[in-house]
Amino acid sequence: RPHGPLPAGAGGACRGGGGGGGAARRAPAIGPAANSAEGLRFPEARFDMVRAGIAIYGLSPSAATPLPPDFRPGLSFHSEVAQVKELPPRAPVSYGRAYLTSAPTRIATIPVGYADGMRRSPPWREVLVRGRRAPVVGRITMDYAMLDVTGIPDVRRGDPVVLIGRQGEEQITAEEVAGWLGTISYEVVSTILPRVPREVGE
Repeated sequence: RPHGPLPAGAGGACRGGGGGGGAARRAPAIGPAANSAEGLRFPEARFDMVRAGIAIYGLSPSAATPLPPDFRPGLSFHSEVAQVKELPPRAPVSYGRAYLTSAPTRIATIPVGYADGMRRSPPWREVLVRGRRAPVVGRITMDYAMLDVTGIPDVRRGDPVVLIGRQGEEQITAEEVAGWLGTISYEVVSTILPRVPREVGE
């Protein structure tokens, strides 16, 4: 059995006692063999330590490895409404006239764009406003994204907006966003860019 933590630079290798001549034998160091997925799926692979990574943050390693129900995401990504405008039918939204309203529409603008990690292509599809899902419409710009909040009553400037996380009874997970973007949750959370302010809570 190991007697202490793995020394710096020892990697996952085990140190053995070796040599004769009365040399003292040393206990093998801890060598973690299981990552988050293996630790969750194969208890026999845990040995003395699990090299937990993504699971520490409350994110599932893969669709085949759901987290236990008491695991909760340790990260959220949020903003707030900067502006709300009423647009008539066939009004263009964002660059290139790629999106035209089909009826009178309320558009909310949030100060988050691809320079913050909100992917432009494939696009981020939805966010949460007042506990409901609001579709992202038009092209996501460097600094802003536009939302159709026509079906959400009383949206106003300053309202909290959740890109990843929970609001009321609704939730958008990093795994769901990864499905929209054709990637994995690891990439979604690691590409929230440095200019986004970080807040660390307990």
